[in-house]
Amino acid sequence: VRQRWRDGFPHLFDLHVAICPGATAQHRDPTTHGRPMYLMLAAKDDYTPAHLAIEYAERMRAAGNDRIKVKVYGSAHHGWESLGPVFDIKDAENWSTCRNFIENDGRHFVPCVGRAMTEPEFQAWARQNCVTRGARAGGGTAALKERASADLIDYLRSFRFVD
Repeated sequence: VRQRWRDGFPHLFDLHVAICPGATAQHRDPTTHGRPMYLMLAAKDDYTPAHLAIEYAERMRAAGNDRIKVKVYGSAHHGWESLGPVFDIKDAENWSTCRNFIENDGRHFVPCVGRAMTEPEFQAWARQNCVTRGARAGGGTAALKERASADLIDYLRSFRFVD
């Protein structure tokens, strides 16, 4: 989202596809370059919750990017694209409740604290106040993977990336 962090790197992706993206940290300025974005989310994701990505997509749309589509897979957990049973990741650092907005200077504004913090300050604060352990992942099925693949191809087709 913030091209200036790329040190003048001029290249942009033509399209973005995110599977279960983390959106706990969102750029305060949600302006994008207007490229299409497709977010594939899991309704049962307790690691990168879908509602946060939906909120972020709405903010980016409101800032002018009307080429964002969100698809939520109702029976899916984080990592649903992997075939197999749902499993526990007991030691996963779970930042899903550590809401913050990334300022243009890279600091993290934490709404529940009411101030911006540097990266090291935020990391230390979060580990003491909101980071938990554990998440559930997996549970993908061949049928879900087939449906999600078809949804993605349809999205790509809508922008003429595939025939």
